[in-house]
Amino acid sequence: RCKGPLKVVLLMEPKSSVTNYRESPRAELSRSNFKNLTMLIRIGSLSDASIFQLAGTSAASQIIVLPSSSPSVSSGPDQRNQADANVLSSLLALTAVKSDSSRVIVESSKPSTTETIGSIFGSDNVTIVDQSIASKMFNHFARQRGLFAIYSELLSHTGTIINVRSFPTLDGLTYRELNDGFRKSLVCGIIRNGQVTFLPPMDSTVFHAEDKVMVISKKQTQRQPPPGLVRLAAKRRETLEMKNLRNVNAERKIPLEKDSGTHFSRVRKHERTYVSGWASSTPFYIRELDKYVLPGSEVVILSQQSVIEREEILVSVCGGRIKRSPFWARNNNTVVELNNLRVINIRGNPLSKIDSSHAMSCLVRHAKSSQTRVSAVVCGELNWANTAKDPKELDNLLIMSCLLAEQAFADYGRAGSDVAVNLTDGSRVEQLSRARKSVEVVSMNSLMGLYTAQVAEHPYLNRVYRNLFTPDGAKIYVKKLSRFEGRLKQFKHDQRDAVGELIDADSVSQDGLSTTKTTDVDGVQKARAPEVDGYSFEAICQAARFQNERAIGIKRADGRVEMNPYPRPVVRVMPNDSVIVIAYDCKGTKLIEELRD
Repeated sequence: RCKGPLKVVLLMEPKSSVTNYRESPRAELSRSNFKNLTMLIRIGSLSDASIFQLAGTSAASQIIVLPSSSPSVSSGPDQRNQADANVLSSLLALTAVKSDSSRVIVESSKPSTTETIGSIFGSDNVTIVDQSIASKMFNHFARQRGLFAIYSELLSHTGTIINVRSFPTLDGLTYRELNDGFRKSLVCGIIRNGQVTFLPPMDSTVFHAEDKVMVISKKQTQRQPPPGLVRLAAKRRETLEMKNLRNVNAERKIPLEKDSGTHFSRVRKHERTYVSGWASSTPFYIRELDKYVLPGSEVVILSQQSVIEREEILVSVCGGRIKRSPFWARNNNTVVELNNLRVINIRGNPLSKIDSSHAMSCLVRHAKSSQTRVSAVVCGELNWANTAKDPKELDNLLIMSCLLAEQAFADYGRAGSDVAVNLTDGSRVEQLSRARKSVEVVSMNSLMGLYTAQVAEHPYLNRVYRNLFTPDGAKIYVKKLSRFEGRLKQFKHDQRDAVGELIDADSVSQDGLSTTKTTDVDGVQKARAPEVDGYSFEAICQAARFQNERAIGIKRADGRVEMNPYPRPVVRVMPNDSVIVIAYDCKGTKLIEELRD
Protein backbone atom coordinates (compact mmCIF):
# COMPACT_ATOMS: atom_id res chain seq x y z
CA ARG A 1 0.00 0.00 0.00
CA CYS A 2 2.93 2.33 0.51
CA LYS A 3 3.54 4.69 -2.38
CA GLY A 4 7.18 5.15 -1.38
CA PRO A 5 9.86 3.46 0.74
CA LEU A 6 8.73 2.56 4.25
CA LYS A 7 10.25 4.46 7.15
CA VAL A 8 9.53 3.46 10.76
CA VAL A 9 10.10 6.10 13.43
CA LEU A 10 10.53 4.52 16.85
CA LEU A 11 9.90 6.90 19.76
CA MET A 12 10.71 6.12 23.38
CA GLU A 13 7.92 6.70 25.87
CA PRO A 14 9.15 8.82 28.81
CA LYS A 15 8.18 8.20 32.42
CA SER A 16 6.36 11.54 32.67
CA SER A 17 4.34 13.80 30.39
CA VAL A 18 3.26 10.82 28.28
CA THR A 19 0.37 12.64 26.62
CA ASN A 20 2.37 15.68 25.63
CA TYR A 21 5.21 13.55 24.29
CA ARG A 22 2.86 11.52 22.12
CA GLU A 23 1.12 14.57 20.71
CA SER A 24 4.26 16.58 19.92
CA PRO A 25 5.99 14.22 17.43
CA ARG A 26 2.74 13.36 15.69
CA ALA A 27 1.79 17.02 15.36
CA GLU A 28 5.20 17.84 13.95
CA LEU A 29 5.15 14.93 11.49
CA SER A 30 1.63 15.80 10.34
CA ARG A 31 2.81 19.29 9.39
CA SER A 32 5.65 17.84 7.30
CA ASN A 33 5.10 16.94 3.68
CA PHE A 34 6.84 13.62 2.97
CA LYS A 35 6.40 12.91 -0.72
CA ASN A 36 8.31 9.62 -0.85
CA LEU A 37 7.99 8.33 2.70
CA THR A 38 5.26 6.61 4.65
CA MET A 39 5.75 7.40 8.33
CA LEU A 40 4.81 4.92 11.06
CA ILE A 41 5.20 5.70 14.77
CA ARG A 42 5.68 3.13 17.52
CA ILE A 43 5.99 4.01 21.18
CA GLY A 44 8.30 1.87 23.27
CA SER A 45 11.61 1.58 25.09
CA LEU A 46 14.68 1.90 22.89
CA SER A 47 16.59 -0.51 25.11
CA ASP A 48 14.12 -3.36 24.60
CA ALA A 49 15.05 -5.82 21.83
CA SER A 50 11.44 -7.02 21.49
CA ILE A 51 10.32 -3.50 20.54
CA PHE A 52 12.92 -3.38 17.79
CA GLN A 53 11.75 -6.79 16.58
CA LEU A 54 8.14 -5.62 16.43
CA ALA A 55 9.28 -2.56 14.43
CA GLY A 56 10.71 -4.87 11.77
CA THR A 57 14.40 -3.99 12.13
CA SER A 58 15.36 -7.47 10.90
CA ALA A 59 14.11 -6.47 7.43
CA ALA A 60 15.49 -2.93 7.49
CA SER A 61 18.27 -2.05 5.07
CA GLN A 62 19.33 0.91 7.20
CA ILE A 63 18.94 1.67 10.91
CA ILE A 64 19.66 5.13 12.29
CA VAL A 65 20.04 5.41 16.06
CA LEU A 66 19.60 8.92 17.43
CA PRO A 67 19.78 10.01 21.09
CA SER A 68 16.35 9.88 22.72
CA SER A 69 17.07 13.33 24.17
CA SER A 70 19.32 15.01 21.65
CA PRO A 71 21.89 17.22 23.44
CA SER A 72 21.70 20.82 22.32
CA VAL A 73 24.10 23.74 22.58
CA SER A 74 22.93 24.55 26.10
CA SER A 75 22.89 20.93 27.35
CA GLY A 76 25.03 20.07 30.34
CA PRO A 77 27.54 17.21 30.59
CA ASP A 78 25.04 15.03 32.49
CA GLN A 79 22.53 15.30 29.64
CA ARG A 80 25.18 14.37 27.08
CA ASN A 81 26.32 11.38 29.14
CA GLN A 82 22.73 10.21 29.48
CA ALA A 83 22.17 10.57 25.73
CA ASP A 84 25.28 8.47 24.98
CA ALA A 85 24.22 5.86 27.55
CA ASN A 86 20.84 5.57 25.82
CA VAL A 87 22.56 5.10 22.44
CA LEU A 88 24.80 2.29 23.77
CA SER A 89 21.80 0.58 25.31
CA SER A 90 19.92 0.79 22.00
CA LEU A 91 22.85 -0.69 20.08
CA LEU A 92 23.04 -3.64 22.48
CA ALA A 93 19.33 -4.29 21.98
CA LEU A 94 19.67 -4.00 18.21
CA THR A 95 22.51 -6.51 18.00
CA ALA A 96 20.19 -9.40 18.87
CA VAL A 97 17.53 -8.69 16.23
CA LYS A 98 19.05 -6.81 13.29
CA SER A 99 20.08 -8.44 10.04
CA ASP A 100 23.77 -8.79 9.18
CA SER A 101 23.16 -6.84 5.96
CA SER A 102 21.59 -3.87 7.76
CA ARG A 103 23.65 -0.69 7.86
CA VAL A 104 23.66 1.00 11.27
CA ILE A 105 24.31 4.73 11.65
CA VAL A 106 24.57 6.03 15.19
CA GLU A 107 25.12 9.47 16.74
CA SER A 108 27.44 10.01 19.69
CA SER A 109 28.05 13.28 21.50
CA LYS A 110 31.77 12.95 22.28
CA PRO A 111 34.93 11.21 20.97
CA SER A 112 35.21 8.86 23.98
CA THR A 113 31.79 7.39 23.19
CA THR A 114 32.80 7.06 19.55
CA GLU A 115 35.85 5.01 20.55
CA THR A 116 33.75 2.84 22.85
CA ILE A 117 31.19 2.09 20.13
CA GLY A 118 33.96 1.35 17.62
CA SER A 119 35.78 -1.04 19.95
CA ILE A 120 32.62 -2.95 20.95
CA PHE A 121 30.65 -3.10 17.71
CA GLY A 122 33.40 -2.48 15.14
CA SER A 123 33.71 0.47 12.78
CA ASP A 124 32.93 -1.77 9.78
CA ASN A 125 29.50 -2.69 11.11
CA VAL A 126 28.51 0.69 12.50
CA THR A 127 28.96 4.16 10.99
CA ILE A 128 29.46 6.59 13.88
CA VAL A 129 28.54 10.25 13.52
CA ASP A 130 30.47 12.05 16.24
CA GLN A 131 28.54 15.19 17.18
CA SER A 132 31.78 16.75 18.48
CA ILE A 133 32.46 17.74 14.86
CA ALA A 134 29.90 20.49 15.47
CA SER A 135 32.43 22.42 17.60
CA LYS A 136 35.03 22.03 14.83
CA MET A 137 32.55 23.36 12.28
CA PHE A 138 31.49 26.28 14.46
CA ASN A 139 35.13 27.22 14.98
CA HIS A 140 35.58 27.52 11.20
CA PHE A 141 32.30 29.39 10.70
CA ALA A 142 33.17 31.90 13.42
CA ARG A 143 36.63 32.59 11.96
CA GLN A 144 35.54 33.10 8.35
CA ARG A 145 32.28 34.67 7.32
CA GLY A 146 30.23 32.89 4.65
CA LEU A 147 31.25 29.27 5.30
CA PHE A 148 27.93 28.26 6.85
CA ALA A 149 26.04 28.94 3.60
CA ILE A 150 28.65 26.96 1.65
CA TYR A 151 28.47 23.88 3.86
CA SER A 152 24.67 24.11 3.96
CA GLU A 153 24.75 23.80 0.17
CA LEU A 154 27.27 20.93 0.21
CA LEU A 155 25.19 19.01 2.77
CA SER A 156 21.80 19.67 1.17
CA HIS A 157 19.83 17.00 -0.70
CA THR A 158 18.99 19.13 -3.72
CA GLY A 159 22.17 21.18 -4.18
CA THR A 160 25.72 20.46 -5.27
CA ILE A 161 27.47 17.99 -2.98
CA ILE A 162 30.73 16.02 -2.72
CA ASN A 163 30.12 12.69 -4.44
CA VAL A 164 32.49 9.76 -3.82
CA ARG A 165 32.87 7.66 -6.97
CA SER A 166 34.82 4.54 -7.91
CA PHE A 167 36.28 4.68 -11.45
CA PRO A 168 38.66 1.70 -11.91
CA THR A 169 38.78 2.35 -15.66
CA LEU A 170 40.82 5.51 -14.97
CA ASP A 171 43.68 3.48 -13.52
CA GLY A 172 47.08 4.94 -14.46
CA LEU A 173 46.11 8.57 -15.04
CA THR A 174 47.67 11.36 -13.05
CA TYR A 175 45.52 13.47 -10.76
CA ARG A 176 46.21 16.47 -12.99
CA GLU A 177 44.69 14.61 -15.94
CA LEU A 178 41.66 13.70 -13.83
CA ASN A 179 41.26 17.32 -12.83
CA ASP A 180 41.36 18.53 -16.44
CA GLY A 181 39.20 15.73 -17.86
CA PHE A 182 35.99 16.30 -15.88
CA ARG A 183 34.36 19.28 -17.60
CA LYS A 184 30.88 19.22 -16.05
CA SER A 185 32.05 18.57 -12.49
CA LEU A 186 35.01 19.39 -10.26
CA VAL A 187 37.48 16.82 -8.98
CA CYS A 188 38.85 17.80 -5.56
CA GLY A 189 40.72 14.77 -4.21
CA ILE A 190 40.99 11.00 -3.84
CA ILE A 191 40.46 8.37 -1.14
CA ARG A 192 43.20 5.73 -0.94
CA ASN A 193 43.13 2.91 1.61
CA GLY A 194 40.51 4.83 3.57
CA GLN A 195 42.65 7.99 3.77
CA VAL A 196 41.01 11.15 2.42
CA THR A 197 43.34 13.59 0.67
CA PHE A 198 42.40 16.79 -1.11
CA LEU A 199 45.01 17.43 -3.78
CA PRO A 200 46.16 20.58 -5.65
CA PRO A 201 44.89 20.69 -9.27
CA MET A 202 48.32 20.11 -10.86
CA ASP A 203 49.42 17.32 -8.52
CA SER A 204 51.24 14.41 -10.19
CA THR A 205 49.94 11.57 -8.00
CA VAL A 206 48.95 8.53 -10.12
CA PHE A 207 45.38 7.28 -9.74
CA HIS A 208 44.97 3.56 -8.80
CA ALA A 209 42.10 1.31 -9.80
CA GLU A 210 41.12 0.75 -6.15
CA ASP A 211 41.11 4.49 -5.37
CA LYS A 212 37.95 6.54 -5.05
CA VAL A 213 37.64 10.03 -6.48
CA MET A 214 35.80 12.95 -4.85
CA VAL A 215 33.69 14.84 -7.38
CA ILE A 216 31.74 18.05 -6.69
CA SER A 217 28.54 17.89 -8.72
CA LYS A 218 24.78 17.54 -8.37
CA LYS A 219 23.54 14.59 -6.38
CA GLN A 220 23.15 11.31 -8.29
CA THR A 221 25.24 12.63 -11.21
CA GLN A 222 28.69 11.84 -12.61
CA ARG A 223 28.26 8.11 -12.07
CA GLN A 224 30.33 7.35 -15.16
CA PRO A 225 33.77 8.79 -16.00
CA PRO A 226 34.20 10.94 -19.13
CA PRO A 227 34.73 8.67 -22.18
CA GLY A 228 37.79 10.68 -23.22
CA LEU A 229 39.51 9.92 -19.92
CA VAL A 230 38.65 6.23 -20.19
CA ARG A 231 40.30 6.06 -23.62
CA LEU A 232 43.33 7.98 -22.38
CA ALA A 233 43.72 5.63 -19.38
CA ALA A 234 43.44 2.55 -21.60
CA LYS A 235 46.10 3.91 -23.94
CA ARG A 236 48.33 4.69 -20.95
CA ARG A 237 48.01 1.13 -19.62
CA GLU A 238 48.76 -0.34 -23.03
CA THR A 239 51.92 1.74 -23.22
CA LEU A 240 53.03 0.50 -19.82
CA GLU A 241 52.40 -3.12 -20.79
CA MET A 242 54.38 -2.70 -23.99
CA LYS A 243 57.33 -1.49 -21.94
CA ASN A 244 57.00 -4.47 -19.57
CA LEU A 245 56.60 -2.16 -16.59
CA ARG A 246 53.32 -3.48 -15.35
CA ASN A 247 54.82 -5.28 -12.33
CA VAL A 248 57.44 -2.67 -11.52
CA ASN A 249 56.79 -0.30 -8.67
CA ALA A 250 58.08 2.60 -10.70
CA GLU A 251 55.16 2.36 -13.08
CA ARG A 252 52.97 3.75 -10.33
CA LYS A 253 55.04 6.89 -10.09
CA ILE A 254 56.04 9.62 -12.46
CA PRO A 255 58.81 12.17 -11.90
CA LEU A 256 57.45 14.64 -9.40
CA GLU A 257 57.41 18.23 -10.49
CA LYS A 258 59.50 20.53 -8.35
CA ASP A 259 57.53 22.69 -6.00
CA SER A 260 57.06 26.03 -7.71
CA GLY A 261 56.69 27.78 -4.38
CA THR A 262 53.20 28.95 -5.25
CA HIS A 263 51.44 27.28 -2.34
CA PHE A 264 48.80 29.51 -0.86
CA SER A 265 50.14 31.24 2.22
CA ARG A 266 48.03 33.47 4.41
CA VAL A 267 49.39 36.37 6.37
CA ARG A 268 48.32 35.16 9.79
CA LYS A 269 47.54 37.57 12.58
CA HIS A 270 47.12 37.29 16.31
CA GLU A 271 43.48 36.86 17.23
CA ARG A 272 41.42 38.26 20.07
CA THR A 273 38.00 36.68 20.49
CA TYR A 274 35.15 37.78 22.75
CA VAL A 275 32.97 34.83 23.84
CA SER A 276 29.54 35.83 25.12
CA GLY A 277 28.18 33.21 27.51
CA TRP A 278 29.28 29.79 28.71
CA ALA A 279 27.50 26.75 27.26
CA SER A 280 28.53 23.12 27.55
CA SER A 281 30.05 23.35 24.05
CA THR A 282 32.17 26.43 24.87
CA PRO A 283 35.28 24.59 26.23
CA PHE A 284 35.29 22.34 23.14
CA TYR A 285 35.12 25.40 20.89
CA ILE A 286 38.04 26.93 22.84
CA ARG A 287 40.03 23.70 22.43
CA GLU A 288 39.52 23.77 18.64
CA LEU A 289 40.37 27.47 18.41
CA ASP A 290 43.64 26.86 20.24
CA LYS A 291 44.77 24.59 17.39
CA TYR A 292 44.50 27.30 14.73
CA VAL A 293 45.61 30.61 16.26
CA LEU A 294 49.10 32.00 16.69
CA PRO A 295 50.75 31.89 20.13
CA GLY A 296 49.83 34.97 22.11
CA SER A 297 46.20 35.12 20.93
CA GLU A 298 43.53 35.81 23.55
CA VAL A 299 39.95 34.86 24.39
CA VAL A 300 37.78 36.84 26.81
CA ILE A 301 34.78 34.91 28.19
CA LEU A 302 31.92 36.83 29.81
CA SER A 303 29.50 34.64 31.75
CA GLN A 304 27.51 34.44 34.95
CA GLN A 305 28.85 30.92 35.45
CA SER A 306 31.29 30.49 38.32
CA VAL A 307 34.83 31.48 37.32
CA ILE A 308 36.33 28.66 39.39
CA GLU A 309 34.08 26.12 37.68
CA ARG A 310 35.06 27.43 34.25
CA GLU A 311 38.75 27.21 35.18
CA GLU A 312 38.41 23.58 36.18
CA ILE A 313 36.56 22.65 32.97
CA LEU A 314 39.09 24.45 30.75
CA VAL A 315 42.00 22.73 32.46
CA SER A 316 40.26 19.36 32.15
CA VAL A 317 39.12 19.71 28.51
CA CYS A 318 41.88 21.85 27.01
CA GLY A 319 44.84 20.89 29.19
CA GLY A 320 45.65 24.43 30.25
CA ARG A 321 47.12 25.83 33.43
CA ILE A 322 45.74 28.56 35.65
CA LYS A 323 47.74 31.78 35.96
CA ARG A 324 46.94 34.29 38.66
CA SER A 325 48.21 37.87 38.74
CA PRO A 326 47.48 40.84 41.05
CA PHE A 327 45.89 42.81 38.19
CA TRP A 328 43.31 40.15 37.35
CA ALA A 329 42.74 39.31 41.02
CA ARG A 330 41.72 42.91 41.73
CA ASN A 331 39.11 42.66 38.99
CA ASN A 332 37.89 39.20 40.11
CA ASN A 333 39.12 37.70 36.81
CA THR A 334 41.47 34.81 36.06
CA VAL A 335 43.64 33.64 33.17
CA VAL A 336 44.02 30.10 31.84
CA GLU A 337 46.97 29.58 29.51
CA LEU A 338 46.68 26.98 26.74
CA ASN A 339 49.19 26.07 24.04
CA ASN A 340 48.50 29.18 21.95
CA LEU A 341 45.66 30.95 23.75
CA ARG A 342 45.28 33.00 26.89
CA VAL A 343 41.72 32.58 28.18
CA ILE A 344 40.50 35.43 30.40
CA ASN A 345 37.41 34.57 32.47
CA ILE A 346 35.21 37.50 33.50
CA ARG A 347 32.14 37.25 35.75
CA GLY A 348 29.22 39.19 34.31
CA ASN A 349 25.93 39.12 32.44
CA PRO A 350 26.19 38.76 28.62
CA LEU A 351 22.82 40.56 28.37
CA SER A 352 24.16 43.61 30.21
CA LYS A 353 25.57 46.43 28.11
CA ILE A 354 27.85 47.53 30.97
CA ASP A 355 29.32 44.05 31.43
CA SER A 356 29.69 43.57 27.67
CA SER A 357 31.49 46.90 27.38
CA HIS A 358 33.84 45.96 30.24
CA ALA A 359 34.68 42.62 28.58
CA MET A 360 35.28 44.37 25.27
CA SER A 361 37.66 46.86 26.92
CA CYS A 362 39.74 43.91 28.18
CA LEU A 363 39.73 42.47 24.66
CA VAL A 364 40.84 45.50 22.66
CA ARG A 365 43.20 47.15 25.13
CA HIS A 366 46.33 45.86 23.35
CA ALA A 367 44.84 45.04 19.94
CA LYS A 368 46.37 46.96 17.03
CA SER A 369 44.08 47.14 14.02
CA SER A 370 46.78 46.20 11.52
CA GLN A 371 48.23 43.29 13.48
CA THR A 372 45.31 41.68 15.32
CA ARG A 373 42.04 40.14 14.21
CA VAL A 374 39.17 40.88 16.59
CA SER A 375 35.94 38.87 16.58
CA ALA A 376 33.06 37.76 18.82
CA VAL A 377 31.26 34.45 19.34
CA VAL A 378 27.87 34.17 21.05
CA CYS A 379 27.44 30.82 22.81
CA GLY A 380 24.65 31.53 25.29
CA GLU A 381 24.37 30.55 28.94
CA LEU A 382 23.57 27.14 30.41
CA ASN A 383 20.57 28.46 32.38
CA TRP A 384 18.95 30.19 29.38
CA ALA A 385 17.46 26.92 28.17
CA ASN A 386 15.73 26.50 31.55
CA THR A 387 14.25 30.01 31.62
CA ALA A 388 13.16 30.03 27.97
CA LYS A 389 9.78 28.39 27.28
CA ASP A 390 10.64 27.35 23.72
CA PRO A 391 13.56 27.52 21.24
CA LYS A 392 12.38 30.88 19.89
CA GLU A 393 12.73 32.52 23.29
CA LEU A 394 16.20 31.04 23.65
CA ASP A 395 17.14 32.43 20.23
CA ASN A 396 15.83 35.85 21.27
CA LEU A 397 18.32 35.89 24.15
CA LEU A 398 21.13 34.83 21.79
CA ILE A 399 20.21 37.56 19.30
CA MET A 400 20.14 40.19 22.04
CA SER A 401 23.57 39.11 23.25
CA CYS A 402 24.80 39.23 19.64
CA LEU A 403 23.54 42.78 19.11
CA LEU A 404 25.17 43.92 22.39
CA ALA A 405 28.50 42.47 21.23
CA GLU A 406 28.13 44.26 17.90
CA GLN A 407 27.37 47.52 19.70
CA ALA A 408 30.37 47.10 22.01
CA PHE A 409 32.63 46.70 18.97
CA ALA A 410 31.24 49.94 17.53
CA ASP A 411 31.79 51.79 20.84
CA TYR A 412 35.49 50.87 20.75
CA GLY A 413 35.99 51.77 17.10
CA ARG A 414 35.77 48.21 15.81
CA ALA A 415 32.54 48.43 13.84
CA GLY A 416 32.26 45.72 11.20
CA SER A 417 34.22 43.11 13.18
CA ASP A 418 33.07 39.52 12.72
CA VAL A 419 30.34 38.33 15.10
CA ALA A 420 29.06 34.73 15.03
CA VAL A 421 25.95 33.38 16.74
CA ASN A 422 24.55 29.85 16.86
CA LEU A 423 20.73 29.79 16.80
CA THR A 424 18.56 26.86 17.80
CA ASP A 425 15.87 27.51 15.17
CA GLY A 426 17.35 27.13 11.69
CA SER A 427 14.42 28.94 10.06
CA ARG A 428 15.59 32.27 11.50
CA VAL A 429 19.12 32.09 10.08
CA GLU A 430 18.32 33.68 6.72
CA GLN A 431 16.13 36.36 8.32
CA LEU A 432 18.85 37.56 10.71
CA SER A 433 21.58 37.24 8.07
CA ARG A 434 19.75 39.68 5.80
CA ALA A 435 19.17 42.13 8.65
CA ARG A 436 22.76 42.08 9.98
CA LYS A 437 25.34 41.64 7.21
CA SER A 438 28.29 41.69 9.63
CA VAL A 439 26.94 38.76 11.66
CA GLU A 440 27.63 35.14 10.70
CA VAL A 441 24.39 33.44 11.74
CA VAL A 442 24.53 29.64 11.93
CA SER A 443 22.32 26.85 13.20
CA MET A 444 24.41 23.83 14.12
CA ASN A 445 21.29 21.82 15.02
CA SER A 446 19.91 22.02 11.47
CA LEU A 447 23.34 21.55 9.87
CA MET A 448 24.11 18.45 11.95
CA GLY A 449 20.75 17.03 10.88
CA LEU A 450 21.82 17.41 7.24
CA TYR A 451 25.23 15.97 8.08
CA THR A 452 23.78 12.82 9.68
CA ALA A 453 21.41 12.32 6.73
CA GLN A 454 24.27 12.63 4.22
CA VAL A 455 26.49 10.20 6.12
CA ALA A 456 23.59 7.75 6.37
CA GLU A 457 23.34 7.73 2.58
CA HIS A 458 27.07 8.02 1.83
CA PRO A 459 29.19 6.70 4.76
CA TYR A 460 32.44 7.78 3.10
CA LEU A 461 31.43 11.43 3.55
CA ASN A 462 32.03 11.02 7.29
CA ARG A 463 35.78 10.76 6.57
CA VAL A 464 35.68 13.48 3.92
CA TYR A 465 34.26 16.15 6.21
CA ARG A 466 36.43 15.12 9.15
CA ASN A 467 39.45 15.80 6.93
CA LEU A 468 38.14 19.27 6.12
CA PHE A 469 37.92 20.13 9.82
CA THR A 470 41.33 18.92 10.98
CA PRO A 471 44.17 21.43 11.50
CA ASP A 472 46.50 19.64 9.06
CA GLY A 473 43.92 18.96 6.36
CA ALA A 474 42.56 20.99 3.48
CA LYS A 475 40.21 23.89 4.12
CA ILE A 476 37.47 25.68 2.24
CA TYR A 477 38.16 29.42 2.00
CA VAL A 478 36.18 32.36 0.68
CA LYS A 479 38.65 34.66 -1.10
CA LYS A 480 38.20 38.04 -2.68
CA LEU A 481 38.54 38.29 -6.43
CA SER A 482 41.48 40.67 -5.99
CA ARG A 483 43.59 37.71 -4.78
CA PHE A 484 43.58 36.40 -8.36
CA GLU A 485 43.92 39.72 -10.24
CA GLY A 486 47.55 39.17 -11.23
CA ARG A 487 46.86 35.91 -13.02
CA LEU A 488 43.46 36.96 -14.31
CA LYS A 489 44.79 39.90 -16.28
CA GLN A 490 46.89 37.63 -18.46
CA PHE A 491 43.88 35.33 -18.96
CA LYS A 492 41.56 38.20 -19.94
CA HIS A 493 42.25 37.93 -23.65
CA ASP A 494 42.17 34.12 -23.65
CA GLN A 495 38.83 33.84 -21.90
CA ARG A 496 37.20 36.28 -24.35
CA ASP A 497 38.42 34.11 -27.19
CA ALA A 498 36.93 31.05 -25.47
CA VAL A 499 33.53 32.73 -25.27
CA GLY A 500 33.83 33.71 -28.92
CA GLU A 501 34.51 30.12 -29.94
CA LEU A 502 31.44 28.95 -28.06
CA ILE A 503 29.33 31.51 -29.84
CA ASP A 504 30.64 30.38 -33.24
CA ALA A 505 29.71 26.81 -32.31
CA ASP A 506 26.15 27.86 -31.33
CA SER A 507 26.71 26.30 -27.90
CA VAL A 508 26.04 29.42 -25.87
CA SER A 509 22.81 30.72 -27.35
CA GLN A 510 20.75 28.16 -25.45
CA ASP A 511 22.15 29.57 -22.19
CA GLY A 512 20.74 32.99 -22.97
CA LEU A 513 24.01 34.79 -23.80
CA SER A 514 23.31 37.30 -26.57
CA THR A 515 25.73 37.73 -29.44
CA THR A 516 26.57 40.76 -31.54
CA LYS A 517 27.31 40.88 -35.24
CA THR A 518 30.21 42.66 -36.87
CA THR A 519 30.94 43.13 -40.55
CA ASP A 520 34.46 42.64 -41.91
CA VAL A 521 35.91 44.30 -45.02
CA ASP A 522 34.37 41.64 -47.33
CA GLY A 523 30.87 42.34 -46.00
CA VAL A 524 30.61 38.95 -44.27
CA GLN A 525 28.91 38.99 -40.90
CA LYS A 526 30.44 36.96 -38.08
CA ALA A 527 29.77 36.56 -34.37
CA ARG A 528 32.04 38.03 -31.76
CA ALA A 529 31.99 37.79 -27.99
CA PRO A 530 29.98 40.53 -26.29
CA GLU A 531 31.73 42.95 -24.00
CA VAL A 532 31.00 41.78 -20.45
CA ASP A 533 32.32 42.66 -17.03
CA GLY A 534 34.19 40.36 -14.68
CA TYR A 535 35.95 37.11 -15.49
CA SER A 536 34.78 33.67 -16.54
CA PHE A 537 34.83 30.93 -13.93
CA GLU A 538 37.15 28.98 -16.25
CA ALA A 539 39.71 31.78 -15.94
CA ILE A 540 39.25 31.75 -12.16
CA CYS A 541 39.99 28.01 -12.09
CA GLN A 542 43.15 28.53 -14.14
CA ALA A 543 44.33 31.36 -11.88
CA ALA A 544 43.62 29.34 -8.73
CA ARG A 545 45.57 26.32 -9.91
CA PHE A 546 48.74 28.42 -10.14
CA GLN A 547 48.34 28.94 -6.39
CA ASN A 548 47.77 25.19 -5.87
CA GLU A 549 44.13 25.85 -5.04
CA ARG A 550 40.96 24.35 -6.43
CA ALA A 551 38.20 26.84 -7.26
CA ILE A 552 34.88 25.11 -6.55
CA GLY A 553 32.29 27.90 -6.57
CA ILE A 554 31.25 31.54 -6.33
CA LYS A 555 29.92 33.53 -3.36
CA ARG A 556 27.85 36.28 -4.92
CA ALA A 557 27.75 39.79 -3.47
CA ASP A 558 24.11 39.25 -2.40
CA GLY A 559 25.06 36.13 -0.41
CA ARG A 560 24.03 33.48 -2.94
CA VAL A 561 26.28 30.43 -3.24
CA GLU A 562 26.93 28.80 -6.64
CA MET A 563 28.89 25.56 -6.42
CA ASN A 564 30.38 24.03 -9.57
CA PRO A 565 29.10 26.75 -11.96
CA TYR A 566 28.55 25.43 -15.49
CA PRO A 567 29.44 26.10 -18.27
CA ARG A 568 32.67 27.48 -16.84
CA PRO A 569 33.70 29.70 -19.80
CA VAL A 570 30.30 31.47 -19.68
CA VAL A 571 29.57 31.91 -15.94
CA ARG A 572 30.83 35.33 -14.88
CA VAL A 573 32.52 36.28 -11.61
CA MET A 574 31.90 39.95 -10.96
CA PRO A 575 34.27 42.33 -9.10
CA ASN A 576 32.16 42.28 -5.90
CA ASP A 577 31.87 38.50 -5.86
CA SER A 578 34.15 36.12 -3.94
CA VAL A 579 35.70 32.83 -4.99
CA ILE A 580 35.27 29.60 -3.03
CA VAL A 581 38.42 27.47 -3.06
CA ILE A 582 39.84 24.35 -1.43
CA ALA A 583 43.41 24.97 -0.30
CA TYR A 584 45.99 23.56 2.02
CA ASP A 585 47.68 25.31 4.87
CA CYS A 586 51.43 24.81 5.08
CA LYS A 587 51.11 21.58 7.11
CA GLY A 588 48.82 19.96 4.54
CA THR A 589 51.51 19.40 1.93
CA LYS A 590 53.01 16.74 4.21
CA LEU A 591 49.96 14.52 3.63
CA ILE A 592 50.38 14.79 -0.14
CA GLU A 593 53.97 13.59 0.02
CA GLU A 594 52.88 10.63 2.17
CA LEU A 595 50.25 9.74 -0.43
CA ARG A 596 52.84 9.82 -3.22
CA ASP A 597 55.21 7.59 -1.27
